[in-house]
Amino acid sequence: MNSSIKPLLLGAMLLTPVFSSYAGQPVMSEVPRWDGGYGYQVFQERRESSQLMNGSFELANPNGLNYEKNITHIEGVYTWKKWIRATLKIPLVDQTRTVLDSQGNVITQRGTGNDDITLALPLKYYMNRPRSSGNFSFTPQVRFGGDDNDPYRISDGSTDFGASLSWEHETTDLVLGFGAGYWFESAAGKKDDWSLHTEVGWNFHERGSLRWETDYKKDPNKYLWLGSGPILAWNFNDTILARIEYKKELKAETYFPSSNGIGLTRGDVLRIGVGFVF
Repeated sequence: MNSSIKPLLLGAMLLTPVFSSYAGQPVMSEVPRWDGGYGYQVFQERRESSQLMNGSFELANPNGLNYEKNITHIEGVYTWKKWIRATLKIPLVDQTRTVLDSQGNVITQRGTGNDDITLALPLKYYMNRPRSSGNFSFTPQVRFGGDDNDPYRISDGSTDFGASLSWEHETTDLVLGFGAGYWFESAAGKKDDWSLHTEVGWNFHERGSLRWETDYKKDPNKYLWLGSGPILAWNFNDTILARIEYKKELKAETYFPSSNGIGLTRGDVLRIGVGFVF
């Protein structure tokens, strides 16, 4: 291997995407909206990428470096009053990657365990009108307890505090939404990360909607990611809800100063989930 290229490719073993998804809340960011309501949801998420980049520049990948990440999201909610609730998110991760070791040999590493557990306290102000409804939300949250022991680390192991703001508006036909989240990193030497989210949708049935969502995520310690794609949401019987989500990677950059910014992008994201509310 060319000696000028090898140090760049070595950086890929240090930088593989780890980023919390947009802070949507269970169940399906919709219910329960009544006093004493509770529920849970399970989402299966898959990501993969073999796109190697140096900052915003795409690189050749002659060694076939790549990663695959499967996440089972287990999430629950309890609503004391319709305007105040508590949520819990536990992501269980199984991930593998093909990287270069310190001698330039291609090896495979695996990491299994839980990513950061998130506790949140969504506070909502509802706006109900004859032909529309909506809400503003402010959500303080904390993440902690992620596994950081495997060679392919799932989390940095720090405890971080954050908050998100969101706005949602819905009529019989139309769904609109916007959200922004920010995390204050407590790990030494790390910068804060943040995200933006937009959605527009069509209620094609009293129980179903088609939506288009776009997420912009920036972690100055790792990477930037812009993804967009469709969502199909369905309410079976006011107790069981389901969603299928896909987001295509539209723009990506990698940051990692100690290794010249070399890394794999986050890639496309597929999520399939079902939720139950009572």
